[in-house]
Amino acid sequence: MIIIRKLKLALTDSFANNFTIIYVVLRETHRSMGDDTRLRIARSYARESSDRLSGASISN
Repeated sequence: MIIIRKLKLALTDSFANNFTIIYVVLRETHRSMGDDTRLRIARSYARESSDRLSGASISN
């Protein structure tokens, strides 16, 4: 039970870290891109990255 909680926490942290990194990179490299678009792209890539870490299948 404790292992599952730690894994969930690690995946949540991974999503947040990935999201932040991707968003900042997009903000700095694509200044003309709208904020909503950056958020959507960052969320999508961070979710995909977290899914890979968890071993979940990714569907497009």
